[in-house]
Amino acid sequence: KTVRSGATANIGWVTGGIDSCVISSPTLSGFTQENANNTSPSGGATTPSLTTNTQFVLSCTTKAGMLKIASTTVLVE
Repeated sequence: KTVRSGATANIGWVTGGIDSCVISSPTLSGFTQENANNTSPSGGATTPSLTTNTQFVLSCTTKAGMLKIASTTVLVE
């Protein structure tokens, strides 16, 4: 996904066989803290205004207790 500088992005996810998921960003501690209690296996989050390319990481725990991780980068033009 690409957004203009200063814009926000919506990140959504739908999973199967997952108990819980948490969205975070290695570079946006405020975003990570804001979404720490959102553990829905299917959901979404709105990023803050972005001015540089930013990575987001979805960490999920399966019903069997295994950790699955997916990541995406929002590009800023």
